[in-house]
Amino acid sequence: MNSAQDSRKPEFPAWPQFGEEERAGLVRALEQGQWWRMGGGEVNAFEAEFGAYHGAAHALAVTNGTHALELALQVLGVGPGTEVVVPAFTFISSSQAAQRLGAVAVPVDIDPDTYNIDPAAAAAAITPRTAAIMPVHMAGQMCDMDALAKLSADSGVPLIQDAAHAHGAEWAGKKVGELGTVAAFSFQNGKLMTAGESGLVTLGTAEQYEQAFLRHSCGRPSTGRYYHHKTSGSNFRMNEFSASVLRAQLARLGGQIDTREANWQTLGELLGAIDGVQPQRIDARVTRNPHYMAMFRVPGLGAERRNVLVDALIERGLPAFAAFRAIYRSEGFWETGAPEETVESIAARCPNTEAVYADAVWLHHRTLLGTTEQMRRIADILAQTLATLCTPRSGSPSRGSAGRAARSGSPASSRTPPTRSSPPWTPPAPPASPSRPAGPGFPSWTTSPTSRPSWSTSSSSPSPTTCTRRSPAGCWSAASRSSWRSRCASPPPRPTASRPPSAR
Repeated sequence: MNSAQDSRKPEFPAWPQFGEEERAGLVRALEQGQWWRMGGGEVNAFEAEFGAYHGAAHALAVTNGTHALELALQVLGVGPGTEVVVPAFTFISSSQAAQRLGAVAVPVDIDPDTYNIDPAAAAAAITPRTAAIMPVHMAGQMCDMDALAKLSADSGVPLIQDAAHAHGAEWAGKKVGELGTVAAFSFQNGKLMTAGESGLVTLGTAEQYEQAFLRHSCGRPSTGRYYHHKTSGSNFRMNEFSASVLRAQLARLGGQIDTREANWQTLGELLGAIDGVQPQRIDARVTRNPHYMAMFRVPGLGAERRNVLVDALIERGLPAFAAFRAIYRSEGFWETGAPEETVESIAARCPNTEAVYADAVWLHHRTLLGTTEQMRRIADILAQTLATLCTPRSGSPSRGSAGRAARSGSPASSRTPPTRSSPPWTPPAPPASPSRPAGPGFPSWTTSPTSRPSWSTSSSSPSPTTCTRRSPAGCWSAASRSSWRSRCASPPPRPTASRPPSAR
């Protein structure tokens, strides 16, 4: 690849993807004359098709993924006085769905390699008040459903799968709808199937379905012609237009999963060859992984420099994102809070979550719909960016430069990088930021500054034209031949947070 080609930002397939099938579905829904589920046919058809694809006995379409979680929890009897075990590393809807029903969300630690809930940690959190265990299939990789199924059977606590990332996923040949007690899906704009917003619950029994239907339709039965509300509920009904789009999206899902799985085989190997990078480990028992994200860690990088890395990857054309914040480090978690808990007490039992949320990065799944050459380009960009991020301080040659000098017979000083005032990962002094207002149930901490450290490209960063090897590991070795971590200062200490005495 020449320097002109290498300097261009990569162009990945757009998301969402759509075509004539989605257009035809919208027209079909429009022309049927009934645009809500009670009179039309699109929602009913989508529920049947999605349920069959996922091996579910019953499926109920709703307005969004958060409502799907709330509805599924209600069906399981979650409410005031109960607890729900959730992974500490997840999107906050997982915990807030339980909290909005008056339950206590109990965060537990994750596996540091798969980023999924640790079954042993979940088992340790079960009490007589536990009403549900909520595994989240992070980035589409299913949790250890063998261990969780045993835990559920032994404890009598049902499993609600947060399958917002797991459309089409399989564990040991079994689909999401064949596992656990219930499952909740999301069709938000970034998800693997989308109608902008929408969600769905899969259920195992007719009784569960009837309860869910009542609660998603203001307590009214599907056959009720009169205003007879048999239970409390809300309006979570999906409309016909969303369902028509999702039927077309479901038809695309299988082929897209095939492409993403094949590309992850390439990208995962390339990322793993970069010094200091650890791609998400895939459990061998996962038989189908839809890959909602391309996730990896850079252990030891720290949150500040991880954010600088993300900004730099975006600048170089990769749709990169920082990993989810630990849910207990979000203010929203403490609006209802967790009795007898503090940020520190939860963090102490979740060391893996603390590490992963500070050093993990993910790439949008549309990258995995690209070409094999684009997978190589992703790895090259990451390797080059990390090399720039950790350029040695002026006058301090890296082990790699000294080694090259020794092999070439030239003095190491002649090969040191140009002088720079400070390494690019050193953040500027943060501006003073006021503490957020105190309130019941809120931990007292100072909000992080909204501005991120600016990214500057070092003239000593590896030039793309100097690498002639196809492997990103080869490019990396040609650039430094040493661990970037050996050339980086220790990460800054993470600020601590505590809840006020009145909230304990």
